[in-house]
Amino acid sequence: MLKIAAIDGTLKDVKISDLDQNALLKDVGTITPEEGMKEIVVDIGGVKTVAINLLVDKDAGYMVPLIDSYYK
Repeated sequence: MLKIAAIDGTLKDVKISDLDQNALLKDVGTITPEEGMKEIVVDIGGVKTVAINLLVDKDAGYMVPLIDSYYK
């Protein structure tokens, strides 16, 4: 599970991929600051290299609390 929050702007085109296989694992879409801390569940079993790609609004940011994101 990955937790992520948008800060002062929208996160767009959020996608999680298997980088080695060039495979899309999850298309999250858009995350807004109003959503607060969003939990994203994606199966990464057997994946060696995970990539998280997103577009961030100008003057915005995001937070990923690694202590709360984990592989189960």
